[in-house]
Amino acid sequence: MVVQDLEIRTDHVQFHKEKYYSPGQKRTYLAPLPAGYHGQFGPKVRAWVVAMYYAGQMSEPKILEVLQTAGLLISAGQLSNMLIKDQEVFHAERANILQAGLESAHTHQLKVLPPHQRLASQFAEGWGPRAIETYWDVFCVCRYDSDQVLA
Repeated sequence: MVVQDLEIRTDHVQFHKEKYYSPGQKRTYLAPLPAGYHGQFGPKVRAWVVAMYYAGQMSEPKILEVLQTAGLLISAGQLSNMLIKDQEVFHAERANILQAGLESAHTHQLKVLPPHQRLASQFAEGWGPRAIETYWDVFCVCRYDSDQVLA
């Protein structure tokens, strides 16, 4: 019998970074942190925050509540910064995926349409206040093989 369980706990890691002074260059060198670590939070915290926000569609206050309940000392501002700052890695990854898709496709079609709006009635009969709904059109990069037959 296999039983699954989940444990969410904080992991506090203290890094001791080497420091070296070069008398010849009159400069101090400080060893960098391991890859993925910068600031006050490690890569696992960042990964969970991104997953809860985008995949879990959780609001920032709910994510903050989960993290603080687990014992993390984090403020609303730090959480917000985690979601909006230092996103170059994600943008580069998205650009690489798009480029790979374009290079591997025999033919491709890219269509980007601006958002449009229409008036929608709050009630089926058309009475009452009207709201403006915004519709976003998305684009898709697809691979098409000419030897495939579409049914």
